[in-house]
Amino acid sequence: MLHELNEVILGIYRIAQDTPTEEFQASALELVNTVLPFDSCRWGMALRYDGQRLAFESAYQHNEMSGVLDAYLEVLDQDLVGLAAATHAGTTINVNARQLCGDSPGQAAYLDYLCRFRHENMLVTGLVSPSNSAKSLSYYRWGKDDSFTERERQLCQSLFPHMMEALMINLRFGLAQLRSMGGAVKWPLAVCDDNGVILYAEPDFLDLLSAQWPARKASHLPAALVDALIIRRRLEHAADQVVVCVGLRQDRTIYLKARAAHAIDTLTPRELQVARLVAKGMNHKEIAIVLRLSPATVRNHLQRIHDRIGVGSNAELSSQLTMVLP
Repeated sequence: MLHELNEVILGIYRIAQDTPTEEFQASALELVNTVLPFDSCRWGMALRYDGQRLAFESAYQHNEMSGVLDAYLEVLDQDLVGLAAATHAGTTINVNARQLCGDSPGQAAYLDYLCRFRHENMLVTGLVSPSNSAKSLSYYRWGKDDSFTERERQLCQSLFPHMMEALMINLRFGLAQLRSMGGAVKWPLAVCDDNGVILYAEPDFLDLLSAQWPARKASHLPAALVDALIIRRRLEHAADQVVVCVGLRQDRTIYLKARAAHAIDTLTPRELQVARLVAKGMNHKEIAIVLRLSPATVRNHLQRIHDRIGVGSNAELSSQLTMVLP
């Protein structure tokens, strides 16, 4: 069994490095299923814990029934399992729903939820950070008599830290691929889900957000970014102190890059067009031909650009553009 477990762990780390984030969790869980059979799983990547309740903010659902998270909100206050997992950090809880709830009237709605969504048998592991954010992994079996064994509980507990670390590795590899696309070399990066929950972020990215939105919720993008980049699906949002751009948009995952606001952001569309051509090595006469402008007009644009950005030559302008623009 130890040999099989080691093979699964090695396999999880291997696919973390070469599988897109959208596919990684399903592939990792398929490997786990070879040594720990389960019917469905909920992989909580971002949860909120207030000392009494454990609420999901972002979760990957594997073979879960539709509507399960909405239904969970209705019985959140009765969730003794989530509370136990949160208060016993890293320890896997092995639970049978009927044994847990018994005939208690106060647990009737929770038992109905567990049976209705096929969570009658559970292995649940949680980990709460000092900031009270949390991560969790919950495996479920549908049959009322198909309980998990103590051996399986221990196996689940052993796998938990590797699953969480492999997910972070996978997210970091995704960011590395974004960086390798060019243009983001000096930009701090982050990845969030389609609800604006930050799954992983480089420290400088979070510092930039905090400078602009000091009261923001730590685990979420500020509302202005959610509105601009997720709801309206814009590619960029420029605020007073920070510019945040979408580097890559997948089904449920969005890769972001950010930088401090710069004087270049105040250029008009035409001035920016001229500046980009300067960065390509063109002189004012060549730019005039490309943009169908007079050389004098281009010279005037360049003078205003130099004054606004505070540079004394086209070479300095090109250097500034390289650092700032994607």
